[in-house]
Amino acid sequence: MKIPPLPRNMNPAFHEGRRKARAEALQAKYTGRRDVLYTDAAEYGNKAADTAVAVRDNGALMACCTVSGVETVEAEEVAIALAISQKGVRVVISDSKNAVRNYESGRVTETAVPNVDKSTTKKPQPVNLRSSCFMLLSIIRSCE
Repeated sequence: MKIPPLPRNMNPAFHEGRRKARAEALQAKYTGRRDVLYTDAAEYGNKAADTAVAVRDNGALMACCTVSGVETVEAEEVAIALAISQKGVRVVISDSKNAVRNYESGRVTETAVPNVDKSTTKKPQPVNLRSSCFMLLSIIRSCE
């Protein structure tokens, strides 16, 4: 897995313009590519669980699952694992710096490991993991 340096100075309160420019640059570079998936995770409002999703740039749902009893960063790791496990995926874009750093350091939660193992036992392929630094709220779909 290749992880380029994560962008700095992307605090939502102080660097809104920089975050927007980064998102637009990623969108321009990766829109329309079939080998790119975007990931995100969100807490359910009514239960102690999170949804992890992997979607295409047009919002088409490629994979999703519900993860119970974990922190949101762990659900973000699961979302990345779901994306990596999809056939033909070469680039995964995540909005979670912590989850990307965990993959970079090899400290991924056990919740995500089964999904990563499934993808690596088929046919190893390089995956480029990038941090998007913007929320993908507009393309999250319900996975219940």
